[in-house]
Amino acid sequence: MTEVTVGLDIGTSSVKAVAADGDGNVVGSARVPHRFRVPSPGRFEHDADEAWRRGPQAALAALGDTAPRGVSVAAMVPSLTAVDGGGEPVTPGLLYGDELVILGTTLIVWAVTSREDPVADHYVIPHTAPGKVLVGGPSNAGGLFLNWVDGLLGEGAPPTDPGRVPVWAPFPRGERVPLNDPERRAVLAGLDLTHTAGAIRRAAFEASGFVTRRMIDSSKVDARRIVATGGGTRVDQWVQALADATALPVDCVAVPEGGALGSAWLARIAAGLEEPAAMTEGRRWARTGRRVEPDAPWLPAVAARYDEFLELSGLGRP
Repeated sequence: MTEVTVGLDIGTSSVKAVAADGDGNVVGSARVPHRFRVPSPGRFEHDADEAWRRGPQAALAALGDTAPRGVSVAAMVPSLTAVDGGGEPVTPGLLYGDELVILGTTLIVWAVTSREDPVADHYVIPHTAPGKVLVGGPSNAGGLFLNWVDGLLGEGAPPTDPGRVPVWAPFPRGERVPLNDPERRAVLAGLDLTHTAGAIRRAAFEASGFVTRRMIDSSKVDARRIVATGGGTRVDQWVQALADATALPVDCVAVPEGGALGSAWLARIAAGLEEPAAMTEGRRWARTGRRVEPDAPWLPAVAARYDEFLELSGLGRP
């Protein structure tokens, strides 16, 4: 086995650790959950000592004796806390105000294009690959919203009738791109007594897909596929709804903890195991685990609900 490096990724709800060899094979992994608090709809907090200090220490220890040549840490930005003279946190850790798609606590959508034209209410930032840019940004219609819906509903079988699904405006704590409106709140429309918990949950997954589709449409990219990463790629209903909402195949990465895996690659550079100019060579570690195709019988009904979503959310077609 070649030299091992470790990447740590401090996320909203957990710390992920990945130990990888020089070929990108994962030889060890760990996930340490931590709490987050929502004292008001627009505010997120961590116990900074638990999430930012003890969590990474525990995740690294959980990997066992991997004898890493280097360790790199990735984390959310912007985030901050106050510390005393000994470096101990004395206030809560404040989090962000709260075609790559990250299915995490925050939904993050990036359409890959060579066009550098501004896109209203979206971010346009350089890609690591020369001549490419990323268009899109973060949305609150990710795992935080979906877990909230799950907590309300409990268990429920997925619906079998494509036409019997309501429509969510998925913004219980406001929305970021493209609305940039922290005061926006969620709406569930078209609900009737025939809808089951499974139908309402499917509507939530579709809403996440609709947000993704709206960002891709805004980018003017002729998208061919979606590459999905993050822990949500393990949630089959979410991935299927994403494929159905966008009418695009979804390639799920082989290692969902992409932030940690990428951090392990940076550790290789820092440890002198790769040339400093080899930043983009990390693509040799990128692998697809599975592909999920759109479900053709569902597409007409889902497309009609996308139009309802745009109207309900106050978003026109780009």
